[in-house]
Amino acid sequence: MYKFIESLPEYYATIQSQTNFPKDYINDLFLIGKCSKDTNTVKEIRQTLEQNASEKVIKAFKIRKKLIKSIGIPQWYEVFNTLLEYANISDDLDVDFMYSKLGFDVLDVRDSHDPTTLIQNPMLLGRFPSVRIINIETLNFEQGLPDVFDKFTQLEKLSIEGEYTILPNSIETLTTLESLELELPELTHIEFDFTKLTALRSLKCMDTNWPTSTLPVLPRSIESIEFSLVSTFQSIGEELNTLPELNKIKIMKCPDFTTISDKLNVPSLTVLSLWKNDRLQLIHPKVIFNSKITCFSGELINLEQQYTFDSLTNLVVSDQAILIYLCQNPESFPNLEMLSFSTMENLTEIEMPWSKFNKLTSVKFGNLNDASGLSKNLEQCTSLEHIEFANYKAEQLPESLGHIKQLISVSIEQSNNLIIDTAHLPSVIGELKIVNCAQIKISDKVIHINKASLENCKVEKHSDLFKYITTEDLLYFPLKNDTYEIEDLTSLMPQPDVLVSLYTNLPIELLTSALVNCKNLTLLKIKSNANIPDGRQHLQVDHKTKLRTLQLENVEIDNLDQLLTHSPLLESIRLKGYDHFPAVQLPVLKVVDLSYSKIPTLEELDAPNLEVVDLSLCYEFGLAGANALVKYPKLKKLKLQGTNDSLCYVPQELTSLPLEELYLSGYQIDMIPTYIGQFKELCTLHLTNFDTEGLPESLLELKHLERLSIEGCDFSEPIPPSFRSLKLKKLQYTISKFSGANMNPKYYNNLITDGYTDLVKWFTDED
Repeated sequence: MYKFIESLPEYYATIQSQTNFPKDYINDLFLIGKCSKDTNTVKEIRQTLEQNASEKVIKAFKIRKKLIKSIGIPQWYEVFNTLLEYANISDDLDVDFMYSKLGFDVLDVRDSHDPTTLIQNPMLLGRFPSVRIINIETLNFEQGLPDVFDKFTQLEKLSIEGEYTILPNSIETLTTLESLELELPELTHIEFDFTKLTALRSLKCMDTNWPTSTLPVLPRSIESIEFSLVSTFQSIGEELNTLPELNKIKIMKCPDFTTISDKLNVPSLTVLSLWKNDRLQLIHPKVIFNSKITCFSGELINLEQQYTFDSLTNLVVSDQAILIYLCQNPESFPNLEMLSFSTMENLTEIEMPWSKFNKLTSVKFGNLNDASGLSKNLEQCTSLEHIEFANYKAEQLPESLGHIKQLISVSIEQSNNLIIDTAHLPSVIGELKIVNCAQIKISDKVIHINKASLENCKVEKHSDLFKYITTEDLLYFPLKNDTYEIEDLTSLMPQPDVLVSLYTNLPIELLTSALVNCKNLTLLKIKSNANIPDGRQHLQVDHKTKLRTLQLENVEIDNLDQLLTHSPLLESIRLKGYDHFPAVQLPVLKVVDLSYSKIPTLEELDAPNLEVVDLSLCYEFGLAGANALVKYPKLKKLKLQGTNDSLCYVPQELTSLPLEELYLSGYQIDMIPTYIGQFKELCTLHLTNFDTEGLPESLLELKHLERLSIEGCDFSEPIPPSFRSLKLKKLQYTISKFSGANMNPKYYNNLITDGYTDLVKWFTDED
């Protein structure tokens, strides 16, 4: 709202210049007059309305109450109540337009907001058809809830609380409704058909007198059902089996709930949460174990019944009763492939019959204090391929893990007490991941790993780690502010030629010979977090490297020219912090990322196949540098966001490039170029943070444009209907929870073509 108030003079001037003014702008004039503090403007608008508006509009304008305060910005409900007073006087006023124009799309009506006018005339609620969210809380409507819900064309969430006895029929017309929340202790009748709510995803009832003993027939879109303190409601069963999207059912403290049918078999159900339903009978185990439900309390299952759960492949055990049942009846789980143990204590005496689970490939130990009993003889599970420890509270790994010769993956994460002795790891691991653990203790056992990721763990001697690991792909991020001895670590590796990828935050002084020792390196990324005093920032090169990817951040080597000259196979370069780019020839280079660098130009780089240049927050890169980009005839992607002030416009010469993706920011570029349509190959265009009247007409010439971002933009005029011909696939514009920060949808709605365009918060690689 504040933003709108600030723009009132421009807004008033704009509508005055339009054809059919003032006839087509009565609501705009009314709104400006009720928001302006300029007495001359208000007087002028009053005179215009008296000559052109209806008597009721004039009468509403003459009441003293305004939409603003003398000091500060009013609360949204004060604005809403004032608009209700206007609407109560005049049927001609479009109060919904005004509410939206001020940046609001939520109605939260309750006694504490003093909605006197609405209580006197409940039908006024329907005068706000474009709101997205309505909350009604304990309003004393004499005739019950007003039957006006058929007016709302964009409503996504409806919440009703109070002593209402009937839910009106018009609710079933809400085809955009995604969430319905009810708290109705006096409810006696539901008049509408739930199946007509075709977008409904969530149904939540609390402290409600449900009119029937079972659930109604629900739409196939439903994903979540939550009932809490709901009386009369007694059972659920096979009526839910036809709901393909239903994945969560929560029933809590429902005093009359007694039965879950053994025929319940919802195809996507993963969460069945039942808590303090005192009359609930025991559930047949097949309801749980023959579904996708992965976690359940054993005290609610009839574990006396024997049954074979053929379809169960994934089980999360967080209950000792289920764990004991699993250990005693392994033959009941013949196809179990994934098994997780979570949040249990006192497990030292419980032993798993690992040899009985001959299809088990994956085991996870999560949030356990001690799994020594469970993990005993783990090597007897001959089908095991993957093992994971997460938030593991023990101080050491199970010794049985070291008895396994080979695994496809081992993951150990977020285990702050765990000291990992590499003697307790398999000798051969496809992928090893260790993150946020207390310490890695290096034994003299050589471990062969295809891919290793080691992050944020204490290592007493980094040299020992490099001595006893062979790997093709190493990501190594030791603790920040660690201490180091000046020693080239790659010279200690038992098989340095095996290493093809290295990504680390080690000081570069420990890696000076990496390209000499590891002759097959194709990827080198150094994001150094420390410098060693008196050390030399240098990467020794004595031959043509095999590097295809190079990234140097927070480190400035003294021989960058030599390194690039000896790396003719480079396809991608990222440099952060450098102030020049060497004069080199890189014939296959495709990507250059100079974000956060101080490089003013790329004119000395000879790269005929360059396709991507990222200059985000490269504040030394100016107009001269941008003009020089025309030398790259294959450039497809260009980011100009956060550049030098001299680059205040987009050089028209760049239109000769075959750009498919272009990023421009209104923080540096003064205006969207009128010749934007000359970038004929554009598929994706980012126009962020531009305050502008609208978009250039030449944009319509971009026949390949599929994705357009207007993030942070503020248009003073609606985009004309002709822009629907763009038929965009994606329009990016984030709708903030703080609705006053949002641009009114009418200003960009014509960028959305029905049946073609999705409004999204961000673009993804899959788009």
